[in-house]
Amino acid sequence: MVDPEARRPESEALADQAQRTSLGAVVENAGNRVQEILDAAERVTAEIQADAEAAAARYLEERRHEADQIVEGRIDELADLTGGLKSRLASVQQEALALLAELEAITTRIVRVPSTGQGADPGGLRPVPDVEPAPQPVAYPGTGRPDRARQQGILRATQMAVAGTDRAEIERMLRTEFGIEDAAAVLDQLYGASPA
Repeated sequence: MVDPEARRPESEALADQAQRTSLGAVVENAGNRVQEILDAAERVTAEIQADAEAAAARYLEERRHEADQIVEGRIDELADLTGGLKSRLASVQQEALALLAELEAITTRIVRVPSTGQGADPGGLRPVPDVEPAPQPVAYPGTGRPDRARQQGILRATQMAVAGTDRAEIERMLRTEFGIEDAAAVLDQLYGASPA
């Protein structure tokens, strides 16, 4: 017969082995569960990341759409402003052309006013039957450039004559302000011959 004490180490060995096998199964089962949890966590992370990227893309698209609307509004405002400016420019150009035509008509009338006696010559203006060519500008000695002071004086005298200024006052202005000694000759060219 077999000694029960001798069987005991064998039965303990079997029990240890059974315990180890069951422990190995528990560890393996726990490892599988941990792997499942990790896989699930990776799936959830991927879904969260995809949702975040989709939300960011939607947000960017909404902001881009808002920015486009703002830009379109500004473009419309600028178009309205430039349209208004263009119409004002056209109006100003028409007014300038009308003024120019009016000035030319007035100039023509002043030059062609018929002399009908003493009361018909306002400000000493006399009709000029034919427009004579303008006198050639006098050049500074040795430079070949026209005398600008003389030209400016003649221009100022013409403006004053058109405005109705007295001949004597214009002659005085030519002498004092522009140093033109032959002021009477300049006025004779503007008005015609000097009154006797």
